[in-house]
Amino acid sequence: MSDESEIPLVVTARTIERLTREGITEKQARELIALLGIDWPALLREARLIRGASSSEHPEQPSEEIADRDDSGEQEEKRHDG
Repeated sequence: MSDESEIPLVVTARTIERLTREGITEKQARELIALLGIDWPALLREARLIRGASSSEHPEQPSEEIADRDDSGEQEEKRHDG
């Protein structure tokens, strides 16, 4: 474990900024840095996992596969006559 206070503030601020661009909150970024230090590959991996978990809890749009199903739940075939 790493103590965030041991990491230079400039490094922490830049790392937090980069992590928030990956779709997590500043609080989540700070928590990750406190746990993992400034190991960028590990931070990036965890940020993406957090982002993926939060986006699957609140999907904005149904996936194409689900949207293409008919009422019986079976996938509709798409036909393109040329």
